[in-house]
Amino acid sequence: MRSKALLRIIACCALSGVVGCQRQPTPNSGYVMYSLRVTLDDEPMYVLEGITGESCSNGYGGLLFEFAAEADPIEEAIDDEIGFGLSIQIDDVTRISSGKPTDVANNPNLHLSGRVRRFLPPPQDPLTSVTGTLTISALSSSQVSGSALLTFIDSDDVNLAVQASAVFAVEFTNLAIARYCPEP
Repeated sequence: MRSKALLRIIACCALSGVVGCQRQPTPNSGYVMYSLRVTLDDEPMYVLEGITGESCSNGYGGLLFEFAAEADPIEEAIDDEIGFGLSIQIDDVTRISSGKPTDVANNPNLHLSGRVRRFLPPPQDPLTSVTGTLTISALSSSQVSGSALLTFIDSDDVNLAVQASAVFAVEFTNLAIARYCPEP
């Protein structure tokens, strides 16, 4: 009886060492995280599905970030899906101060576009009139961390899915950088 109790205690201690007492990862230990939040015409898209994030290098000091997600505002409807995409291209990443917000408006080093696609209308042009900031908080040859808060305005009516604006808020930590961007 005593040996069974001792075995249970040893087993619990061993399991707690494996399950409950592991060291939590730190930001530099390799975990990857990214998030995307979108507000369309002052209406937050609370449930975004299938969020993806990718980055790649052009081989000459430039980076490209692509984020995408889907929203289904009315679950019962079959034709109300909204697709969102965000593209951030940096021509020369050395011209971005690490840890400091960079104003994106009229910045010749940055090329940004926001895509909003509804299920029914035909594909729409991306939005390129943008204000906001981009922050690169950490950068190595293989991964990047940062955030952006970008407001795209559709003043020229290039996108029927957007009445006034689309706001994209993205955060990424240790996002892997593919060696070379694929050809468009």
